[in-house]
Amino acid sequence: MRKLMPLFAIISLLVLLATSCTGATGPTGPQGPAGAQGAAGVAGPAGANGPAGPTGPAGASAITTNWVNYFNPPPPLDANEHMTAVTIGTSNTYLSTNTGTTDRLWRFDGKSWSMVFTGAVDHVTGSGTSAYPVYLFKTGSKAGATVYYSTDDGLTFTNKLTTPADAVGTQLYWGVLGNATYGVLYADVNAVFKTMDKGATWTKQSCPVGTIVSMKRTGNNDVNAVGIDSAGKVRFARQLAGTDTWTVIDTPIPLSSAATYANAVMALGYPTRNGCIVTVSTINGDS
Repeated sequence: MRKLMPLFAIISLLVLLATSCTGATGPTGPQGPAGAQGAAGVAGPAGANGPAGPTGPAGASAITTNWVNYFNPPPPLDANEHMTAVTIGTSNTYLSTNTGTTDRLWRFDGKSWSMVFTGAVDHVTGSGTSAYPVYLFKTGSKAGATVYYSTDDGLTFTNKLTTPADAVGTQLYWGVLGNATYGVLYADVNAVFKTMDKGATWTKQSCPVGTIVSMKRTGNNDVNAVGIDSAGKVRFARQLAGTDTWTVIDTPIPLSSAATYANAVMALGYPTRNGCIVTVSTINGDS
């Protein structure tokens, strides 16, 4: 029995040791990383269009014009007398007429008409200065052309300017108005003549644009000239204020045929000097 006791003790100790070796459950391990995101699903169908926007406001109506008789009262013309030219000035309006046998010039001061000249008149222009209040440019050949001017605000035209002696034009074309500062300009062929002493002396300025048929002056006293050369091309030149030199624009006005008439309706843009309007007629009837 004594021999069995130590054996039992040893077995119990082994059992105890085995029991003691079984430890408690360890803590839960950390969570693994999240899985990758799945692919995007198929896009849904497009939404329906929204409702139409409101109608915009109506466009502006066409411009309407009420015409009135500028000459009120009208000039006392004969039954067969028709107008040939009109010049609207700052204080007076001048009207050239023809009866078939007689040319006349009428003056309208805003209240009444008076006949102030008998003869063919191409154009009337005034400077608004006491030295040269009004000039009358009369058409005619070089030999017969005469420039009449008035010193009583256009009531009478009894004074004459001596035309340039070496002018070569066959007609006296009316040019720009003259005044005490800028004188009178006489348009000719490839040249402009200038006088500062009522025609006693003339200075010739080169302006190679052909026969000058129109001249205009801007608000800052720049001057432009339009001419028709021997090939029927319309050319343009300008003279800056306070100078006596003409600058010719290289490119002529594009036309389908030779020109018969040209007019500088609007002078160079003022004050930017960036434009001009010219009207032209050609032998084919184009305008």
